Amino acid sequence: MLLIADSGSTKTDWVLIDTNKDAYKYHTAGLNPNFIDGKGIHKEILKSLPLTIFAKSIENIYFFGAGCFAKDRKEIVKSSLKSIFFNANIEVDTDMVGAAKALFNNESGIAAILGTGSNTCLWDGVNCMKNIRTHGFILGDEGSGAYFGLILIKAYLNGSLPNDLKEKFEDKYKLSVDQIINNVYSQPFPNRFLASFMPFYSENTESPFILDQLEKGFNDFIRKYLLKYEDCKNNKVRFVGSVAFHFKELLIAIGQKNNLIIDEVINHPMDKLVEIYNK
Repeated sequence: MLLIADSGSTKTDWVLIDTNKDAYKYHTAGLNPNFIDGKGIHKEILKSLPLTIFAKSIENIYFFGAGCFAKDRKEIVKSSLKSIFFNANIEVDTDMVGAAKALFNNESGIAAILGTGSNTCLWDGVNCMKNIRTHGFILGDEGSGAYFGLILIKAYLNGSLPNDLKEKFEDKYKLSVDQIINNVYSQPFPNRFLASFMPFYSENTESPFILDQLEKGFNDFIRKYLLKYEDCKNNKVRFVGSVAFHFKELLIAIGQKNNLIIDEVINHPMDKLVEIYNK
C-alpha cells in the first residue's frame, strides 16, 4: 500500500492507494514543521487520520510539505511518520517539489505556489534546479493568502481601510482589536489566521482597494521572484494553490503584462501526484 501527502500550512491532503490501485482521500490540518513539533504532528495524525488502521500494511510514503526545506525539518516529519507507519519507506520533500511534479512531471518549467504561503522553483523534469525562497509571511511571501491577510488586517487596524469595507469586515468577522492581536502574536499558526481572510478578497473584487492590493501583490511576486529566473520569459510558468486558482484570470493577465507564459493554474496538486505514483 502507498500513501501520498501534500501538506501546506493550513491543511494536508492524503491519498491511500491500496493493492488494487484504488485511491482513498483523507484530510488533516497542515503539518508545517516550522509551526508544529514532532509530537504535534504525531498527535494530529492519530486524531484526524483513520489510516492508522493500515499502518502495518503501508510500504511507501511520499510526503511533500511546506516547511520541509531544511534537513532537520524533514527529519521531524519523517520521525513522526515513522512512529506510526513503522514498516514504511518514507520520503519527505518540500511542497515545492510536490507542486513542480504535479505541474510538470518530467517536463521543464517554472513552478509557483500561491496558497497560504508562496514559493517558486525552476524544474528540469526531475529536480528543482533553483529555488528563490520567499522567506515566510513576515519577511516575504508576496502574493500569498497570509500576505494579503496581513495587508487587510493592517489597513483595518490603522484606519486606512475604506469605510464600506470596514463595515463589511466588522459585520463578517466580528473581531475585536484584542482578538486580532492575540491571534497574530500569541496563538499558534498566525499564517493560517491571516490567510483565513482571503474569502473577503473574493467577495469584494469590485472594490478598487481590494483590486489594487491583489494587483500589487501579484506584481510583487512576479517581479521579486519569477522574473529573477534566467530565461523566465521563454519558459512555461505554472501555478498551484488556492490563491492562484481563485484569482486565476487576474494572475494570468498580470503575468502577460510581464511577458510571462502562464499556461496552467490548478487548485490542488494531489490528483496529478496520484496519476504519477499510481502506476
